[in-house]
Amino acid sequence: MKKILFFLMAGLISMNISAQTKKTVKKSPNGYIRCLSTEHEKKIQQKFKRATIGQFETWMSNESLNLRNKGANKVTAVRTIPVVVHVINKGESVGQGTNISDAQVRSQITTLNNDYRKKIGTKGYNTNPVGADTNIEFALAVRDPNGNPTNGIDRVSFDKEFWQESDVENVLKPNTIWEPTKYLNLWVVNFGGDLEGVLGYAQFPVGSTLNGLDDTGLANTDGVIIGYQFFGNLDYNDGSFNLDATYGYGRTATHEIGHWLGLRHIWGDDTCGEDYVADTPVHEDANYGCFTHPKSNDCGTSDEMFENYMDYTNDDCMNIFTQNQLDRFNTVLTNSVRRKELLTSDALTAVTLLPNDGEVSVRPSFSGLCGGRPVGNFKIINRGSNNITSATLSINDNGSTYTQNWSGNLGTNQEAVIPVMFSGNGVITATLTSVNGGADSKPSNNTSSYSYTIKSTPNFTTTTVKLDLKLDIYGTETTWELINANGDVLYHGGPYTDTATPPALKTFTFNLANNDCYSFIIRDLYGDGICCDAGSGYYKLSTSSGTVMINQTSFNGYYDSYTFSLGTLLAAEDVKKGNVEIFPNPVNDVLNITKVSNNATFTIFNVAGQFISKGKVTNNKVNVATLAKGVYFIEVSEKGATSKMKFIKK
Repeated sequence: MKKILFFLMAGLISMNISAQTKKTVKKSPNGYIRCLSTEHEKKIQQKFKRATIGQFETWMSNESLNLRNKGANKVTAVRTIPVVVHVINKGESVGQGTNISDAQVRSQITTLNNDYRKKIGTKGYNTNPVGADTNIEFALAVRDPNGNPTNGIDRVSFDKEFWQESDVENVLKPNTIWEPTKYLNLWVVNFGGDLEGVLGYAQFPVGSTLNGLDDTGLANTDGVIIGYQFFGNLDYNDGSFNLDATYGYGRTATHEIGHWLGLRHIWGDDTCGEDYVADTPVHEDANYGCFTHPKSNDCGTSDEMFENYMDYTNDDCMNIFTQNQLDRFNTVLTNSVRRKELLTSDALTAVTLLPNDGEVSVRPSFSGLCGGRPVGNFKIINRGSNNITSATLSINDNGSTYTQNWSGNLGTNQEAVIPVMFSGNGVITATLTSVNGGADSKPSNNTSSYSYTIKSTPNFTTTTVKLDLKLDIYGTETTWELINANGDVLYHGGPYTDTATPPALKTFTFNLANNDCYSFIIRDLYGDGICCDAGSGYYKLSTSSGTVMINQTSFNGYYDSYTFSLGTLLAAEDVKKGNVEIFPNPVNDVLNITKVSNNATFTIFNVAGQFISKGKVTNNKVNVATLAKGVYFIEVSEKGATSKMKFIKK
């Protein structure tokens, strides 16, 4: 028997398995994976000195008894937990795609308060005799970790199409988390890879008095992460919401925060299992969909509590936490590390707004399939009481400095995005030097830096590419596709057939156009790739002359890709490498653009990032005679490569 580390789409578990054993996961009837909290907890128990279920439940029982003996188990005062919502996006405009709107975020906070307070007149209300008003509320933070004002919504752009578990835990959370003793951190993302189809998961609390155990290594990952299509409530849709029809009523966050506060699934993650809550009936298994009472089971239960938030029913069928579930909440909020401190956090202490307070941040935006020079966003946020109508930024891009002016009209907590093309590998720093024509009222949030590198795409002179594919014995797990710069699938294959021994080499030939960029993408449904445990599989791409483009013999995960360009691709390569130039600059009427073909297109934006015009580059020229005087950005695109440059219209 071999020891294999694998990442299930339903969970993240390290265990010994036979090479012939394939573990599957429960999915909802529409293919979603409702929750990964239990599986995630098992994984981190193995990685850290973390309490087992038995140890944690002993601690929970003892601490709950202590609260009852002190008469402190019945809490009538409202406890408010400060929340920061990290909206992790790909650089879209606010309200588009993964960059969900403020209104969608606020609808989720409203739903949490409806559910945890059992508010009359909302879907969170119930008349069950054991139904509890938990006296827990949630509020978006108004003070950030640096003492600056905030609206509790932290928008962060990353150059990633989707997030899988290792990237979430090792990159995303540690680099974006706010102090977890002051904030409940909620991340909203686009899941993919081993998290494809997952709605969300939480990090369970830890008992603060468990001898010999230490989870300090988990402090930078503590919180709840949810797919962007499941964060918010369609009942409050103002037209900007991007939510799933079944799981778009906010109960994923209610459920996951239940885990974050110490609850287990109502069926105990086992047939007729134990959730350690006295007033919830034994469930035979998870419930999907909606039901009517009574719903009996083979465990001897005459009626299940399928509307409990810790079941898997549809969002609009959930409406109850029980009194004994509340007891667990009280125990955790009284005793648990990074939970009890939240009740004394200053994150909800308002910061006095100053008249002209601008905050600046710089982040990369999402780049295209073929990489190229990073496109950055300078973000100006109004944290003051006055509207901001003008601002000046001083930019230092890897030692090259220049000034960027902005004008517009931003109300409090509104933001503007200014696009910029990064010049080379290094660090870019933006400093806000003036607001509304004068000094900024609060210099402490006026500077932001970002380290970046320029991507490159290998180029080959051929129009024929050969794929050699050697599978392992689990062919049904493997699929692949070849796509162009527009994302069109040109060739694809799989799933294949399972075999007793590794199958013969498969060979494919791709006839491809010059002057384009391509990506070969291979996926393994099980997450253990094709390289190692069930046969020494690999994939190799070669040109017609036999030049090996890539020979990947170590694909052992869910997903792998290789991007390349074909032909001379002169214009696209020049665009990508920054060799394209514009002149004259400043310009009166016609802007000349070097090293592009008539296939190139252009888009012009003003300094506020607003679209002005677009079209084709004709004979290396773009007519800008009708533009008003000012500073603009022109984005030149050629076969998947893009370059942005600044110019001045006289």
